[in-house]
Amino acid sequence: MGKLISGFFLVSEWISRFAVANLLWLAFTFPVWIVVLNTIMLKSYDLSILIVLYVTVTAPLVVFPATSALFAVSRDWAMEKEQDTVIRDYWNYYRENYKSSLKIGIVLTTAWGVPVGDIFYFSDITPFVTYVFVGIGLFLFVITIHSFSVMVHYDIRVSDVLRKALFFTVAKPLISFIIIMTTAIILFVSVNQLRFLLIFFSFSIISFISISLFLKMYSMLIEKK
Repeated sequence: MGKLISGFFLVSEWISRFAVANLLWLAFTFPVWIVVLNTIMLKSYDLSILIVLYVTVTAPLVVFPATSALFAVSRDWAMEKEQDTVIRDYWNYYRENYKSSLKIGIVLTTAWGVPVGDIFYFSDITPFVTYVFVGIGLFLFVITIHSFSVMVHYDIRVSDVLRKALFFTVAKPLISFIIIMTTAIILFVSVNQLRFLLIFFSFSIISFISISLFLKMYSMLIEKK
């Protein structure tokens, strides 16, 4: 009976962690996703260029700092570190990593502009070129995910964060593939089947899985040295 009760409290604790962290991320990224969501719901695709420009400007200011804080909190969970409250930890990490997140966000958002812009331009011209840029986009996605992991795990310069993120992406293609697939599955289920996951769990679970895979990969590389 005691084990059952302790197990129940453990599950409840993890559900609470994921839910609170996910809600915090949504709150901090509100200026971006609300515009994108309204565009999709109202089908205002004639404004797509303006929306892309808006996201390009606001993502480094909003999305990257919020996501780095989410990864930092997830890292603490994965490493079983002692914590305060999720809200306080998230806010502390948000402030602590804001400048570096902003700089990395500017670089990566600029890099993202190439495949996204080309997909918009070439989508009606040649499908093959579109597939090529989708592949580039997936590669950039993994680099972006690893950038968050590296940023919250190391205390290094922005250029070194990007260099290490690229290294981890290329050095461990299986991990990169797993990150892409797990993210795709979680988002597919969240969008098409269980939409409440988007509000309470999807993004915090993605960050936790990603940072856990990164820490596993990091420990494997350390052991080889």
